[in-house]
Amino acid sequence: MKLKWTKVIVALALSGAIVLGSSISASACMGVYVGKGVSQNGSSFIGRSEDIAKNHNKIFTVHPAEDHQAGDMFTDGYGFSIEYPAHTYRYSLAKDSPLEGDGDEAFAEVGINEKDVAMTATVSTSYNGDAAKVDPLVRKGGIREVSMTSVILGQATTAREAVELLGKIVAEHGAGECNTMMFSDPNEAWYMEIVSGHQYAAVKMPEDKVAVFPNMMMLGTIDVTDTENVIVSDGLVSLAEENGFLQTVDGQIHVAKTYGPSTASKGNLTRLWQGTYYMNVEKGNSLDIESAEGGSFDLFFEPDHKLSTQEVMKYLGYRGEGTKYDSNVDPSITAIGNDRQAECHVLEMRDGMYSGIVGVEWLAMSRAEFSLYLPYYGGMITETWEGYHPEDLEYTTDSMYWVFNKLNDLAEDDRELYGKNIHKYLDQYQAALIEQQEQVDADMTKLYEIDPTLAQEKATELGKLIAQDTYAVAFSIVTELEQFIAEGGEGEFVPSVLENNVMPNYSVDRVGGVPEQPTTPSETPSSTPSDTTSSSSSTSSETSPQTGDVTAMAGVTVALVAAGCAVALKKRKNK
Repeated sequence: MKLKWTKVIVALALSGAIVLGSSISASACMGVYVGKGVSQNGSSFIGRSEDIAKNHNKIFTVHPAEDHQAGDMFTDGYGFSIEYPAHTYRYSLAKDSPLEGDGDEAFAEVGINEKDVAMTATVSTSYNGDAAKVDPLVRKGGIREVSMTSVILGQATTAREAVELLGKIVAEHGAGECNTMMFSDPNEAWYMEIVSGHQYAAVKMPEDKVAVFPNMMMLGTIDVTDTENVIVSDGLVSLAEENGFLQTVDGQIHVAKTYGPSTASKGNLTRLWQGTYYMNVEKGNSLDIESAEGGSFDLFFEPDHKLSTQEVMKYLGYRGEGTKYDSNVDPSITAIGNDRQAECHVLEMRDGMYSGIVGVEWLAMSRAEFSLYLPYYGGMITETWEGYHPEDLEYTTDSMYWVFNKLNDLAEDDRELYGKNIHKYLDQYQAALIEQQEQVDADMTKLYEIDPTLAQEKATELGKLIAQDTYAVAFSIVTELEQFIAEGGEGEFVPSVLENNVMPNYSVDRVGGVPEQPTTPSETPSSTPSDTTSSSSSTSSETSPQTGDVTAMAGVTVALVAAGCAVALKKRKNK
């Protein structure tokens, strides 16, 4: 697919000493990193909330691997253009609807490619007037968030190579915005800041630390001679030094103080405080954001405990509950879990697993507070469930995004009466998914050893099934809550899926299980399955969540909801 975008957003003009580095609101997005040494299961995590607007549809899909002719160009509507390599890799992505007017694959934002490189981009930032004067952003022709993920995931084979590739593009083409990105692979994770038109800095993230960052340059003092752990543009130090705005600590450049604004917005500071407190209560309580200056914060620090997978996920929905910066008590406090989240994601990388299985892309549509992160082998799957594909810019019942958006709208209206039991149910469902992932990993490993292509087909089909299941329970909650409100229900709302303990049935058994005997010779751990178009297996009718010890009525309820979803999708296809 050759991408061509039409520009619909006017670039912001330079303004005073603080210059916004994005044509989208800079009060957007929140990043998180958890090193493998401080996670409970030994995985590394990079994640982010894509904060753009309350009603902003996202489409989760897969871009296939492609071959290109010499001279074929990738071009976007903001003037950025670059020649394709001879081959680009398959990758998952969460893009904007083409109806937004920015193109077929605009703002892809997050994904894992077939080489097991994970990427989240971007957290928008801004630079100061000194940097803007001598190295302004390349508003027309520079690389921007709109196309960054598509370009990099199509080519990178490691996290480090992703940094190097993006750095080369910034050096040669310039950047149209200041942005922060993260990349990871099974071996390491990298944090990168684009700090002006042609300057950037990246560091390998420490395995024994965490990081939380809003829309602020956060990179502190770095040793630019440590080329194993630090990658910077050629002029990062010299440009600032020659023009009199270099800021150093012990003779080394402090990136945020050199290139970033001297002040930070209240919304950025409250989210930074909430994030710090979430990871380390004592450090959060000692953080003074009322008198703080830009660039005066630690990017990496130790958490006060090892974090579980679910804790990493819940971080992106955190609102400072019970703290002095509680957004539920004071709505003027900008929260990490705010109502402008279009999607939230956590990219998990594990050690010692086969290619394609090593990375799990946990994706939640709409706001994290009342949503669910679903697990996908982003580097392996070839398709996603059709409920992720509707392009509508307004609510429609057959869309995963819009159903979770409606669920958040309803639950947020009264978090105590409506949201309390929804939270309780979603937490239980999410915990079950995380627990079941372990057995799915084990079975997928066996499948991979039998036939990598078979594993890929089953991973794709299982992803579709768990998506349809989850849509069904979310839609049932929305339907029941709307009825509860319309009928003037009293007391706390209790969804039937909670009463009946309807939990996910995330199991390889649903897509035929693991064959008892190998069907083809075993592959080596380094082999990667080729692209296939997954067809529905004979078990695809098993779409309802498992009810365990619940009543038969619960299974009937969810089955009816799932059937309703299938009818809605069929009607859409016949339009």
